[in-house]
Amino acid sequence: MRTTVRIDKLLSSHGFGTRKDVKKLLHSGTVTVDGIAVTAADTQVEPETQVIRVNGEPLVVQQHIYIMMNKCRDVVCATKDGLHKTVFDLLDAKYRGRLPGGELHITGRLDIDTEGLLLLTTDGKLTHRLTSPKTHVPKTYYVELASPVSEVEKEEYTALFKNGIDVPAESNEEAFKAQSAMLCWEKNDDKICTLTIHEGKYHQIKRMFKVAGNEVSYLKRIAIGKLSLDPALQTGTYRELSESELQLLTQSTTHDQQISIFYLYFLMNRFILLSVRSLLCLILILKYCQLFLAVEKEPAFIRLQRNAQNQLFRSAASTE
Repeated sequence: MRTTVRIDKLLSSHGFGTRKDVKKLLHSGTVTVDGIAVTAADTQVEPETQVIRVNGEPLVVQQHIYIMMNKCRDVVCATKDGLHKTVFDLLDAKYRGRLPGGELHITGRLDIDTEGLLLLTTDGKLTHRLTSPKTHVPKTYYVELASPVSEVEKEEYTALFKNGIDVPAESNEEAFKAQSAMLCWEKNDDKICTLTIHEGKYHQIKRMFKVAGNEVSYLKRIAIGKLSLDPALQTGTYRELSESELQLLTQSTTHDQQISIFYLYFLMNRFILLSVRSLLCLILILKYCQLFLAVEKEPAFIRLQRNAQNQLFRSAASTE
Protein backbone atom coordinates (compact mmCIF):
# COMPACT_ATOMS: atom_id res chain seq x y z
CA MET A 1 0.00 0.00 0.00
CA ARG A 2 1.44 3.36 -1.09
CA THR A 3 1.78 6.14 1.50
CA THR A 4 1.06 9.76 0.62
CA VAL A 5 2.04 12.79 2.66
CA ARG A 6 1.87 16.57 2.30
CA ILE A 7 4.99 18.00 0.76
CA ASP A 8 5.34 20.71 3.42
CA LYS A 9 5.15 18.18 6.25
CA LEU A 10 7.67 15.92 4.52
CA LEU A 11 10.20 18.71 4.05
CA SER A 12 9.70 20.03 7.57
CA SER A 13 10.33 16.58 9.08
CA HIS A 14 13.56 16.34 7.05
CA GLY A 15 15.21 19.45 8.46
CA PHE A 16 14.04 22.21 6.12
CA GLY A 17 12.67 24.36 8.92
CA THR A 18 9.19 25.14 10.15
CA ARG A 19 6.09 24.82 7.98
CA LYS A 20 6.36 28.58 7.40
CA ASP A 21 9.96 28.19 6.23
CA VAL A 22 8.95 25.34 3.92
CA LYS A 23 6.20 27.44 2.33
CA LYS A 24 8.77 30.09 1.43
CA LEU A 25 10.99 27.34 0.01
CA LEU A 26 8.13 26.02 -2.11
CA HIS A 27 7.22 29.47 -3.41
CA SER A 28 10.81 29.88 -4.59
CA GLY A 29 10.22 27.08 -7.12
CA THR A 30 13.28 25.09 -6.07
CA VAL A 31 11.31 21.98 -5.04
CA THR A 32 10.44 19.50 -7.79
CA VAL A 33 8.55 16.20 -7.81
CA ASP A 34 9.40 13.95 -10.77
CA GLY A 35 10.94 16.97 -12.49
CA ILE A 36 7.93 19.24 -12.04
CA ALA A 37 8.12 22.29 -9.75
CA VAL A 38 5.73 22.17 -6.79
CA THR A 39 4.63 25.36 -5.03
CA ALA A 40 1.47 24.33 -3.15
CA ALA A 41 2.13 23.33 0.45
CA ASP A 42 -0.75 20.82 0.54
CA THR A 43 0.46 18.83 -2.48
CA GLN A 44 0.30 15.10 -1.76
CA VAL A 45 3.40 13.12 -2.73
CA GLU A 46 4.48 9.47 -2.58
CA PRO A 47 8.01 9.48 -1.13
CA GLU A 48 8.54 5.77 -1.88
CA THR A 49 7.90 6.07 -5.61
CA GLN A 50 8.44 9.71 -6.59
CA VAL A 51 11.74 11.56 -6.98
CA ILE A 52 11.78 14.71 -4.87
CA ARG A 53 14.53 17.29 -5.31
CA VAL A 54 15.38 20.47 -3.38
CA ASN A 55 17.69 22.89 -5.16
CA GLY A 56 18.51 20.08 -7.57
CA GLU A 57 19.60 17.67 -4.82
CA PRO A 58 17.54 14.47 -4.34
CA LEU A 59 15.75 14.19 -1.01
CA VAL A 60 16.77 11.06 0.90
CA VAL A 61 13.49 10.13 2.55
CA GLN A 62 13.65 8.80 6.10
CA GLN A 63 11.31 5.81 6.16
CA HIS A 64 10.52 5.90 9.88
CA ILE A 65 10.88 8.36 12.74
CA TYR A 66 12.12 7.36 16.19
CA ILE A 67 11.78 9.80 19.10
CA MET A 68 13.15 9.64 22.64
CA MET A 69 11.14 11.70 25.12
CA ASN A 70 11.84 12.38 28.78
CA LYS A 71 8.21 12.32 29.90
CA CYS A 72 7.17 14.61 32.73
CA ARG A 73 4.45 14.15 35.33
CA ASP A 74 0.81 15.14 34.76
CA VAL A 75 1.07 14.31 31.07
CA VAL A 76 -0.82 11.27 29.76
CA CYS A 77 0.30 8.76 27.14
CA ALA A 78 -2.62 9.24 24.74
CA THR A 79 -3.39 10.99 21.49
CA LYS A 80 -6.27 12.95 23.05
CA ASP A 81 -7.49 13.62 26.57
CA GLY A 82 -10.19 15.97 27.77
CA LEU A 83 -8.61 16.64 31.17
CA HIS A 84 -4.83 16.46 30.81
CA LYS A 85 -2.13 17.44 28.39
CA THR A 86 -0.86 14.54 26.26
CA VAL A 87 2.65 13.64 25.16
CA PHE A 88 1.63 14.56 21.61
CA ASP A 89 0.88 18.10 22.78
CA LEU A 90 4.60 18.39 23.57
CA LEU A 91 5.59 17.65 19.97
CA ASP A 92 6.19 20.18 17.20
CA ALA A 93 3.52 20.42 14.53
CA LYS A 94 5.75 18.64 12.01
CA TYR A 95 5.42 15.40 13.99
CA ARG A 96 1.64 15.45 14.13
CA GLY A 97 -0.64 13.81 11.61
CA ARG A 98 0.54 11.42 8.93
CA LEU A 99 4.27 11.13 8.23
CA PRO A 100 6.12 9.19 5.48
CA GLY A 101 6.23 6.02 7.63
CA GLY A 102 2.71 6.48 9.01
CA GLU A 103 1.48 8.21 12.19
CA LEU A 104 3.55 8.45 15.35
CA HIS A 105 2.46 6.14 18.16
CA ILE A 106 3.66 5.38 21.68
CA THR A 107 5.87 2.36 22.33
CA GLY A 108 5.26 1.28 25.93
CA ARG A 109 3.06 3.70 27.86
CA LEU A 110 3.83 5.30 31.21
CA ASP A 111 1.37 6.28 33.95
CA ILE A 112 0.42 9.94 34.34
CA ASP A 113 2.63 10.34 37.43
CA THR A 114 5.60 8.36 36.02
CA GLU A 115 8.49 10.16 34.38
CA GLY A 116 11.29 9.06 32.11
CA LEU A 117 12.10 7.28 28.87
CA LEU A 118 9.24 7.18 26.38
CA LEU A 119 9.59 6.07 22.76
CA LEU A 120 7.44 7.33 19.91
CA THR A 121 7.79 5.95 16.40
CA THR A 122 6.07 5.26 13.10
CA ASP A 123 7.69 1.81 12.99
CA GLY A 124 4.96 -0.67 13.94
CA LYS A 125 7.20 -3.72 13.61
CA LEU A 126 9.72 -2.35 16.12
CA THR A 127 6.90 -1.48 18.52
CA HIS A 128 5.60 -5.04 18.34
CA ARG A 129 9.04 -6.49 19.03
CA LEU A 130 9.60 -4.19 22.01
CA THR A 131 6.20 -4.69 23.63
CA SER A 132 5.36 -8.31 22.80
CA PRO A 133 5.38 -10.59 25.90
CA LYS A 134 7.25 -13.19 23.83
CA THR A 135 10.39 -11.08 23.42
CA HIS A 136 10.94 -10.33 27.15
CA VAL A 137 12.62 -6.96 26.51
CA PRO A 138 13.80 -5.60 29.90
CA LYS A 139 12.63 -2.22 31.20
CA THR A 140 14.56 -0.56 34.03
CA TYR A 141 13.06 1.95 36.48
CA TYR A 142 14.45 4.29 39.11
CA VAL A 143 12.30 3.91 42.24
CA GLU A 144 11.93 5.98 45.40
CA LEU A 145 9.94 4.38 48.22
CA ALA A 146 7.74 6.03 50.84
CA SER A 147 9.06 4.01 53.79
CA PRO A 148 12.70 3.22 54.63
CA VAL A 149 13.93 -0.35 54.19
CA SER A 150 16.42 -2.07 56.50
CA GLU A 151 19.29 -4.19 55.24
CA VAL A 152 17.44 -7.36 56.18
CA GLU A 153 14.30 -6.14 54.41
CA LYS A 154 16.35 -5.27 51.32
CA GLU A 155 17.43 -8.90 51.05
CA GLU A 156 13.84 -10.04 51.55
CA TYR A 157 12.56 -7.65 48.87
CA THR A 158 15.29 -8.76 46.45
CA ALA A 159 14.54 -12.46 46.94
CA LEU A 160 10.79 -11.87 46.73
CA PHE A 161 11.07 -10.00 43.43
CA LYS A 162 13.54 -12.52 42.01
CA ASN A 163 11.21 -15.45 42.74
CA GLY A 164 8.17 -13.69 41.28
CA ILE A 165 5.40 -11.99 43.27
CA ASP A 166 1.73 -12.98 43.28
CA VAL A 167 0.05 -9.64 42.62
CA PRO A 168 -3.65 -9.40 43.58
CA ALA A 169 -6.36 -7.89 41.38
CA GLU A 170 -6.79 -4.12 41.28
CA SER A 171 -9.83 -2.25 39.94
CA ASN A 172 -10.73 -4.04 36.71
CA GLU A 173 -7.28 -5.58 36.35
CA GLU A 174 -6.87 -9.29 37.06
CA ALA A 175 -4.40 -10.78 39.51
CA PHE A 176 -1.17 -12.13 38.04
CA LYS A 177 2.16 -13.69 39.01
CA ALA A 178 4.97 -11.31 38.12
CA GLN A 179 7.96 -12.68 36.26
CA SER A 180 11.35 -12.70 37.94
CA ALA A 181 12.56 -9.12 38.41
CA MET A 182 15.99 -7.75 39.35
CA LEU A 183 16.12 -5.32 42.25
CA CYS A 184 19.28 -3.29 42.96
CA TRP A 185 19.58 -1.01 45.99
CA GLU A 186 21.34 2.34 46.09
CA LYS A 187 24.33 2.27 48.41
CA ASN A 188 23.89 4.11 51.71
CA ASP A 189 20.22 4.76 50.99
CA ASP A 190 17.20 3.00 52.47
CA LYS A 191 14.57 4.24 50.01
CA ILE A 192 16.14 4.28 46.53
CA CYS A 193 16.56 1.34 44.17
CA THR A 194 16.34 0.33 40.51
CA LEU A 195 14.02 -2.40 39.28
CA THR A 196 14.22 -4.28 35.97
CA ILE A 197 11.09 -6.05 34.75
CA HIS A 198 10.23 -7.92 31.54
CA GLU A 199 6.52 -7.19 31.27
CA GLY A 200 4.20 -4.21 31.51
CA LYS A 201 1.05 -4.85 33.53
CA TYR A 202 -1.23 -2.09 34.79
CA HIS A 203 0.51 -0.19 37.65
CA GLN A 204 2.80 -3.21 37.92
CA ILE A 205 5.70 -1.76 39.89
CA LYS A 206 3.46 0.06 42.37
CA ARG A 207 1.43 -3.11 42.91
CA MET A 208 4.57 -5.23 43.38
CA PHE A 209 5.95 -2.96 46.11
CA LYS A 210 2.53 -2.80 47.72
CA VAL A 211 2.62 -6.59 48.09
CA ALA A 212 6.06 -6.23 49.68
CA GLY A 213 4.60 -3.81 52.22
CA ASN A 214 5.73 -0.45 50.84
CA GLU A 215 4.62 2.33 48.47
CA VAL A 216 6.26 4.01 45.50
CA SER A 217 6.60 7.77 45.95
CA TYR A 218 8.50 8.47 42.69
CA LEU A 219 8.98 6.38 39.55
CA LYS A 220 11.05 7.02 36.44
CA ARG A 221 11.88 4.70 33.53
CA ILE A 222 15.56 4.97 32.70
CA ALA A 223 16.13 2.21 30.12
CA ILE A 224 14.40 0.00 27.55
CA GLY A 225 16.54 -2.94 26.53
CA LYS A 226 20.03 -1.60 25.87
CA LEU A 227 18.83 1.97 25.28
CA SER A 228 19.21 4.34 28.24
CA LEU A 229 17.57 7.71 28.74
CA ASP A 230 19.87 10.55 27.69
CA PRO A 231 20.81 12.32 30.98
CA ALA A 232 21.14 15.61 29.09
CA LEU A 233 17.49 15.44 27.95
CA GLN A 234 15.44 17.76 30.14
CA THR A 235 12.09 16.62 31.56
CA GLY A 236 9.30 17.30 29.07
CA THR A 237 11.65 17.51 26.06
CA TYR A 238 12.49 15.10 23.26
CA ARG A 239 14.76 14.43 20.29
CA GLU A 240 15.11 11.91 17.51
CA LEU A 241 17.23 8.83 18.12
CA SER A 242 20.69 8.62 16.64
CA GLU A 243 21.63 5.71 14.39
CA SER A 244 23.67 4.09 17.16
CA GLU A 245 20.75 4.38 19.62
CA LEU A 246 18.41 2.78 17.11
CA GLN A 247 20.87 -0.09 16.73
CA LEU A 248 20.81 -0.57 20.52
CA LEU A 249 17.03 -1.00 20.38
CA THR A 250 17.29 -3.45 17.50
CA GLN A 251 19.97 -5.43 19.33
CA SER A 252 17.71 -5.61 22.39
CA THR A 253 14.89 -7.26 20.47
CA THR A 254 17.24 -9.54 18.50
CA HIS A 255 18.97 -10.73 21.68
CA ASP A 256 15.69 -11.54 23.40
CA GLN A 257 14.34 -13.28 20.31
CA GLN A 258 17.49 -15.43 20.29
CA ILE A 259 16.87 -16.31 23.95
CA SER A 260 13.26 -17.26 23.14
CA ILE A 261 14.37 -19.42 20.21
CA PHE A 262 17.06 -21.09 22.35
CA TYR A 263 14.50 -21.78 25.08
CA LEU A 264 12.11 -23.27 22.51
CA TYR A 265 14.94 -25.42 21.12
CA PHE A 266 15.75 -26.57 24.67
CA LEU A 267 12.12 -27.52 25.31
CA MET A 268 11.92 -29.43 22.03
CA ASN A 269 15.05 -31.41 22.91
CA ARG A 270 13.66 -32.22 26.34
CA PHE A 271 10.39 -33.34 24.77
CA ILE A 272 12.20 -35.57 22.26
CA LEU A 273 14.38 -37.07 25.00
CA LEU A 274 11.37 -37.82 27.19
CA SER A 275 9.52 -39.27 24.19
CA VAL A 276 12.43 -41.63 23.42
CA ARG A 277 12.58 -42.76 27.03
CA SER A 278 8.82 -43.32 27.09
CA LEU A 279 9.04 -45.30 23.86
CA LEU A 280 11.80 -47.54 25.27
CA CYS A 281 9.73 -48.19 28.40
CA LEU A 282 6.74 -49.05 26.25
CA ILE A 283 8.81 -51.53 24.20
CA LEU A 284 10.04 -53.24 27.39
CA ILE A 285 6.49 -53.48 28.72
CA LEU A 286 5.27 -54.98 25.45
CA LYS A 287 8.12 -57.52 25.46
CA TYR A 288 7.24 -58.54 29.02
CA CYS A 289 3.57 -58.87 28.11
CA GLN A 290 4.51 -60.93 25.06
CA LEU A 291 6.55 -63.36 27.18
CA PHE A 292 3.79 -63.57 29.78
CA LEU A 293 1.17 -64.31 27.16
CA ALA A 294 3.43 -66.91 25.54
CA VAL A 295 3.70 -68.78 28.87
CA GLU A 296 -0.05 -68.56 29.46
CA LYS A 297 -0.80 -69.97 26.01
CA GLU A 298 1.55 -72.94 26.43
CA PRO A 299 -0.41 -76.28 26.22
CA ALA A 300 -1.12 -77.93 29.58
CA PHE A 301 0.45 -81.31 28.68
CA ILE A 302 3.75 -79.62 27.75
CA ARG A 303 3.73 -77.75 31.05
CA LEU A 304 3.07 -81.02 32.96
CA GLN A 305 5.81 -82.80 31.03
CA ARG A 306 8.33 -80.05 31.78
CA ASN A 307 7.38 -80.02 35.48
CA ALA A 308 7.81 -83.82 35.66
CA GLN A 309 11.23 -83.55 34.04
CA ASN A 310 12.26 -80.88 36.52
CA GLN A 311 11.07 -83.03 39.44
CA LEU A 312 13.00 -86.02 38.07
CA PHE A 313 16.17 -83.98 37.78
CA ARG A 314 15.80 -82.73 41.36
CA SER A 315 15.28 -86.30 42.66
CA ALA A 316 18.37 -87.55 40.82
CA ALA A 317 20.41 -84.73 42.20
CA SER A 318 19.33 -85.42 45.78
CA THR A 319 20.15 -89.20 45.37
CA GLU A 320 23.68 -88.41 44.31
